[in-house]
Amino acid sequence: MPGLTLLVLAGRLTFGGPDREPVNDRWFARDKLWHFAASAVIQSAGHGVLRSSGRSYPDASRTAAGLTLGIGILKEVWDARGHGDPSWKDLGADVAGTGLGAVLMRQADP
Repeated sequence: MPGLTLLVLAGRLTFGGPDREPVNDRWFARDKLWHFAASAVIQSAGHGVLRSSGRSYPDASRTAAGLTLGIGILKEVWDARGHGDPSWKDLGADVAGTGLGAVLMRQADP
């Protein structure tokens, strides 16, 4: 059920709000680096906290990924509500950063 909630929230990114001038939304921009790095840190920290509280590796990894992607989606929803520039590319950077965080934690916790 949490996956459905995330999909519904992600779908809300394309609705509502006034039309804006197109933003130069490049794949390789400083904003994407921030999304990528923040997601990697959130994934890694969340995984570490969950593992130290006794959760199994797979459970910690999945839960941390859900938390990380949920935060990324909420950030884009916030932007779509008039507080910034929502971007599917930002979500792509969030997914890539989440993946990097998971890989790093796999190396640290085999």
